[in-house]
Formats: sequence, C-alpha cells, structure tokens
Amino acid sequence: MDRPHRRVGHHRAESGEWRDYWIAADERAGHPVRIGAVAHHPDEWLNAIAHGQGISLTPEATARYYQRPDVVYRPVTGVSPSQIGVARPHTQLLDDAVDAFILSCRAICSDAASQAPA
Repeated sequence: MDRPHRRVGHHRAESGEWRDYWIAADERAGHPVRIGAVAHHPDEWLNAIAHGQGISLTPEATARYYQRPDVVYRPVTGVSPSQIGVARPHTQLLDDAVDAFILSCRAICSDAASQAPA
C-alpha cells in the first residue's frame, strides 16, 4: 500500500472510525487514499471492484463466501489482521443458536490464543 489507490467502501463506512478502519488509515504512513465507489451490499461492492472502480481490504473469509471469476483476492502485508466481533443487546431474549455460536467463537479464540507463539 505504498501508492494511492481508489478504494471501494461500504455505505456505513462513508466517514468516521469504520471507514478509517477499513482503509487502514492508521497504517498508511500518511499515504493518501481516494474512495472510488461506495457500496451498499456485497454484490455492489464486488461489482465495483470487478469493473475497476477500485480495490478493497476485506477479511480473509470473504474469499470463501464471495467467490467470483472476475475478482481476485490477495493477501496484504503491512496491515494488521482485521478483527470481527459478535454483539447482542443484554435485553435480547436467550436464543440457543446464538448462545451456541458465541460459545463456539470464544472456544476458537481461546484455542488460537493458547497456540500462538510466545
């Protein structure tokens, strides 16, 4: 990321902290970014990339779920790994499926942390 690129962003990330996170603003060492397109859903985002309107950072898992012959995913160096969170209001009724998912996430994160090199 040593030169300015047009980026494709999500509509909720048009400004502020989320946009800065997804354009890796803190890790660009002052290199500028131009927003090439703003997408409102994954298909629109991928279409913008496929039509040359820009590039985008995305979690590695995106490549598994949004495979397209006209979009290539590449690992990026020099940028911290993305972080994904799961949240729900404390007032939400208990849901066995959601609770099982959260427990699975915690277990995977705990396993990954215990296996990380010191």
